[in-house]
Amino acid sequence: MSYTTKRISPMIAVANISVTTAFYTDVLGFNTTISTDNYAVVEKDGHTIHFMLASDQSVLDATRGHTDIYIEVTDVNALWALVESNNIPYKTKAPFDQPYGMREAHIEDPDGVLLFFAQPI
Repeated sequence: MSYTTKRISPMIAVANISVTTAFYTDVLGFNTTISTDNYAVVEKDGHTIHFMLASDQSVLDATRGHTDIYIEVTDVNALWALVESNNIPYKTKAPFDQPYGMREAHIEDPDGVLLFFAQPI
């Protein structure tokens, strides 16, 4: 018996749903498809990321700095221009070439999730 994976959508614990969804929509160009006080989903080009309000600080302590998402894009330089135009206060690393054949830019979101945006060189 076999099956096909249709989509993989990370679920991230966050401190503030509004702050997180604003970052993904205003800075990264995602669209919010669901938003409640304790749950939200953002979407870009058919791909989604889910956010759930952390039940307490211990959840955030356990995930901050320990959660990464690798997102392949068609033009990492265009994404970087969008990020730079927003002058975000989060840790970032401008596009650079990796020895394994990818050009990457690194951006940290408001909840300490490290986003790797990449395209083949």
